[in-house]
Amino acid sequence: MQTVASETVPKFAGHETFSLRYGWLKKGVDATRERQDIFLQDDALVTLGVGKNMVRSIRHWGLVTGILEESEDVPNNRGRFIRPSPLGDLLFGPHGLDPYLDEPR
Repeated sequence: MQTVASETVPKFAGHETFSLRYGWLKKGVDATRERQDIFLQDDALVTLGVGKNMVRSIRHWGLVTGILEESEDVPNNRGRFIRPSPLGDLLFGPHGLDPYLDEPR
């Protein structure tokens, strides 16, 4: 019998010491919808409106929450190209269920 703990690989780095902040997940989904390589770009700071370490943190929190995922369309991707996951589209897409995380349910 497998448990969640046996299937989960803990990750203790990548957040650049920033806890998840309100609005970051939507920013990540919106940005990766426009450009899957946004987290590699020099203008990511301007596009996301945050500092350099926060760009890395948004990427980290988007991936670990399952809102973002590595693009399978790019061979040998290794995390360079990120896209919204089905959950990210469901919540934050153009017709998202809760784009501003206002709904307590």
